[in-house]
Amino acid sequence: MMAALPYMQFYVADYLADTTHLTAEEHGAYMLLLFSYWQTGKPLRIDRLATVARIPNDRWPSVAETLNEFFHVTETHWVQFRVEADLDAVNSKVVTASNAGKASAKAKALKKQQELNDRSTTVENPLQRNANHIDTDTDKNRKEHPLPPEGEDLFLKFWKLYPNKVGKAAAEKAWKKLKITDDLFVLIVDGLAKQVVSTAWTKDNGQFIPHPSTWINGKRWEDEVPEPAPTASNVHQFTPRRQANGPDFDDLTWANDLGGL
Repeated sequence: MMAALPYMQFYVADYLADTTHLTAEEHGAYMLLLFSYWQTGKPLRIDRLATVARIPNDRWPSVAETLNEFFHVTETHWVQFRVEADLDAVNSKVVTASNAGKASAKAKALKKQQELNDRSTTVENPLQRNANHIDTDTDKNRKEHPLPPEGEDLFLKFWKLYPNKVGKAAAEKAWKKLKITDDLFVLIVDGLAKQVVSTAWTKDNGQFIPHPSTWINGKRWEDEVPEPAPTASNVHQFTPRRQANGPDFDDLTWANDLGGL
C-alpha cells in the first residue's frame, strides 16, 4: 500500500444527494469513517467502528444501522467500493507520474553524457590545428546523434509509461517515423509526465486519454497543460483542516490512533 495522502477525493453533489436523511451525528460519524478509510487505505474493522466514528458505545448500534447502507458489510469489516476505486485510481496516477519522472531524469542524464562524449571526440590538438590553419568550430559542426537501435528500446519505455495501452503496433509505427534523438526523447517524456496527472487525463477514469499513436502523430507532448483552476465541479480535492480542539487530519498518526488498523 502506498503512503497516505493529505487529501481525499470528495464528490460533493453525490454525497449530499445520498445523505439527505442523515442526522448531524450520523454525518459526522460517516465523515470520520471515510477519513480513516482514505488515510489507512484499508476496509474498516467492525470492532473499531464506534471508536473511529467517535460515537459512544450505547449510541453506536443506532448509528450503525443507518450508516451500514453505505458499505458492503462482511463478518469482520465494512468495505466501500467507491473509496476503493478512488484509492486505486490515485495510486495508479502517482505510480505513473513517478515512473515518467524517473524516465525523464534518466533521459536527461543520457543527453548530458552524450554531449560530454561528443566534446571528447571532437577536440583537436591545438598545435595540429594551427599547423593546418584550420579553425574548427565544434559547436557548429556537432550533429545531433540519433539514438541507435536503442530507439526501439525507448519505445518500450514509452509504452510502459503511457497509461492507455491500445494499438501498440500503430504506436510503434508512428514512433519509428519520429527518428528519435536524445533531445526529442527528453521532450516526449517531460510532456508525458505533465499530462498523465492533468485534469484532462485523470477525469472520468481516464476515458479521454488519446490512443498512443494519435498522441505520437500529433506531437501532443508539445501541448500546453493548463494549471487546474478552481471550479464548481462536483469533484473536489478536499483537504480537511484542524478545527478548534479537533483532530489534525494532516497528521498521519491520527488515523492509526483512531482505527488501530
